[in-house]
Amino acid sequence: MGEWTLYQYPGDQGLPSLSPPCAKVYLALRLSGLRHRVQDIGAENVKRYSPTGRVPALRLPSGKIVVDSIRILDTLEAVEGLAQPLSPREPAARAADRLWEHFANDTLYWCAVVGRWMVPANCRRVACFMGGQSWLRQRLVEVIGSRAVGGRAKGQGTGLKEYDEVVADWERHLRVVVDGLGAGPYLGGREQPGRGDLAMAGLLAQVGWRDSTPRLQAALAEHPALRAHTRRVFEACEAPAPDWV
Repeated sequence: MGEWTLYQYPGDQGLPSLSPPCAKVYLALRLSGLRHRVQDIGAENVKRYSPTGRVPALRLPSGKIVVDSIRILDTLEAVEGLAQPLSPREPAARAADRLWEHFANDTLYWCAVVGRWMVPANCRRVACFMGGQSWLRQRLVEVIGSRAVGGRAKGQGTGLKEYDEVVADWERHLRVVVDGLGAGPYLGGREQPGRGDLAMAGLLAQVGWRDSTPRLQAALAEHPALRAHTRRVFEACEAPAPDWV
């Protein structure tokens, strides 16, 4: 079988990518055992590699490009002979695993987006890193990033809320995930990680990066079980977790 290529936004300080969906696919590829490589790309070059202008994008051995993290994991699951299945085979457990994946992608994700891009002090921290040494580039990242990502968050709905409400939502969502872990070690009390675990770990590992979302980070620190779960998922994928997890 040929090589698979993941195109993603780069990471930093132990994060495989600063994009939670990219981090999820990165972990899935490592768990799958498929021969692959990872190519980091900047936002200005995404359209060269992705027909939709979005990442993650996965180039299959056939040359076909698949975009969107859920479609990518669907594609990986269809491959025979994976080193480890990406989700359970039993229908009810499989359905629960998909719901956890969507809960991470479509609920917690937007709280993190608002915290990173729509709180001015946090957005400046992100821009200082992504803009490099150039003050002008930092300012462009701050203005363009907050407008583009903030617009998407407002369209989704979370971006229309006051930040205090978003933080309260985040705290409530984290409690739901703690309940979902149960006795663990993975969501639903399963013995092997599934797609929900990969999505959750890829997202929660972002919290704590360069202290860019301190209120979300403080809320996560109240739940050691979630941080332990994130470390277990990274370990299962034979990937080092960031130091702050």
